[in-house]
Amino acid sequence: MTGSVIIIGAGLSGLYAATLLEKAGVEYVILEARDRTGGRVLSPDVAGLHVDMGAAWFWPQLQPEFAQLIGQTGTDRHPTGATGRYVI
Repeated sequence: MTGSVIIIGAGLSGLYAATLLEKAGVEYVILEARDRTGGRVLSPDVAGLHVDMGAAWFWPQLQPEFAQLIGQTGTDRHPTGATGRYVI
């Protein structure tokens, strides 16, 4: 295994780091302990129901870089009852 950067974990932060490195032309390797990507972002089937878990809430005013990333991916954002808070 070779690479100039090793990313530990294929959760949201690890995948975002890989995206930035890819754009910069930097070689990288992602190491993930599980058999899937996404980290805490998971949508298991529980008793026949689709349940979204993990990273879903964000505040654009406090997390402008994350809000920009969400905008770039075209992911739907839904405002909540709390001012300035969104769920994806």
